[in-house]
Amino acid sequence: MKIGVIGLKGSGKDTVSEFIAKDTGFQRTAFAYHIKQVVVQAFGINPDCRETKEVGFEFGEAGLKKLFDSHCRLMISLLQVEGFSTLRYSSCLQVFDFSEFRQVFLEDGCNTVRQEISPRLLMQLYGTEFVRNKISKRFWVSLIKSSRENLILTDVRFPNEVEVCDHLLYIMRDGVGPEDEPHASEVLSATMYKLLKDGASAKELEAFTGVPTAYIMNNGSIEDLEPKAKAFVDMIGVSK
Repeated sequence: MKIGVIGLKGSGKDTVSEFIAKDTGFQRTAFAYHIKQVVVQAFGINPDCRETKEVGFEFGEAGLKKLFDSHCRLMISLLQVEGFSTLRYSSCLQVFDFSEFRQVFLEDGCNTVRQEISPRLLMQLYGTEFVRNKISKRFWVSLIKSSRENLILTDVRFPNEVEVCDHLLYIMRDGVGPEDEPHASEVLSATMYKLLKDGASAKELEAFTGVPTAYIMNNGSIEDLEPKAKAFVDMIGVSK
């Protein structure tokens, strides 16, 4: 079984996922797991650190080369295991196309690589603009779909990621709203936020997502949140 957790940044997805893991024994993972590994291996930074994930660091051509080298190592290791069966021939070529890779990290309107970039933006550009948009929209999804483990997917962001979930849980928190122009990876959670704000029921959310969907209001303390996560686990019948 695969349980997907979705919500805007700062809504409490990771905390809820921890509670669900404790109650079910399921393994926590993320569609972005390999994206983060590429960043860690290239720069030795923690892309999940709340204090630094939005803070820019020096990038430029040297940083781009480090990132591309890390990307190539990951792709070689993954494709040796997973194979090229999910990719078109043209997409296989783009996996190792440095010129295509470089285009994603240019400053707006010029041919200069960004001199500074935040870990959050770096992951968005790499994971979405390069791998998802230029290689295959199903690349990260196929890695999760092939797993036979019971999983909690802590970072559902796209409709085709929802498709691999047996259950979906949206985390809502007052004061945590969508940006005026959300990144492509945040459009789905922003849309669901607006549906809930307009009074949508869980059944209406389910009609929108196409999979069994529930939501949690996270407006209290961590102690208040834990029993809500437990109630969700009991509802879908996967308690240990």
